[in-house]
Amino acid sequence: MRDDLGTLRRLARDILGTLRNATPSARIGFGSFVDKPVLPYVSTAPAKLRSPCPERGEPCDPPRAFRHLLALTGDPELFAQRVGRQRVSGNLDAAEGGFDAIVQVALCQHKKGGWGWGELGPNRNQVRLGWDETELDQDRPGRTGTNWAELGPAGAELEPGDGPQEGSPPTPPSRPPPPDGQDELETAPCRGHLAAALQELRAGLYRSAADIFLPNCDTRGFYRPKQCRASQGPKRGQCWCVDRRGHPLAGTEGHGGAARCPPA
Repeated sequence: MRDDLGTLRRLARDILGTLRNATPSARIGFGSFVDKPVLPYVSTAPAKLRSPCPERGEPCDPPRAFRHLLALTGDPELFAQRVGRQRVSGNLDAAEGGFDAIVQVALCQHKKGGWGWGELGPNRNQVRLGWDETELDQDRPGRTGTNWAELGPAGAELEPGDGPQEGSPPTPPSRPPPPDGQDELETAPCRGHLAAALQELRAGLYRSAADIFLPNCDTRGFYRPKQCRASQGPKRGQCWCVDRRGHPLAGTEGHGGAARCPPA
């Protein structure tokens, strides 16, 4: 991600220069995304939510959905400065928040004190161009192309959002209980998480099951109290405790299967 940000910063003048070959009123804005901050998109272990990439040895932002960072501007230096202040982040697999980002860039309108993407005025003879600079994982053979996902149900996000965003997305809603008369199995979060993970394995996005977290589900599709990663590599035997909807219990992380979890 760091090298992508550097490339984007260096290209600021070229981007505006090229756009101004078509129109003198060209402007550029900037936003960033990682993924929805819920399972199965990111690790919800508290330490990972605070800093998802400690191995980098540098400050690392928490994972997040799309965030608007710079209103449309004609100043390439301002653009470069804002991109330069952006810090890296991380999640469990490829960044999949691009679908949300593109939709918001395309549709969200300016609101006093909030968004700047819509500062285009009433003239409809205008064009918005979206540039998706999603990072690809070069260390995983066979992974190609930008990974866009629209998998809200896999994260138990069953209801649409509550309207326009304001730059920093609100705290994700808690997973809702099943509606009256609906079988819990239809909305069980672990079942959705596992289905999404297996779908990615079948699609060849991972070399083996050891490269992805496969949740431990009970017979009704909810999370079992103890969750563990695959037993190989640097995270060998990493386990933690969760509630039945997958929310981690603070202070329960352990290695070698050491996590002792209360019964469900």
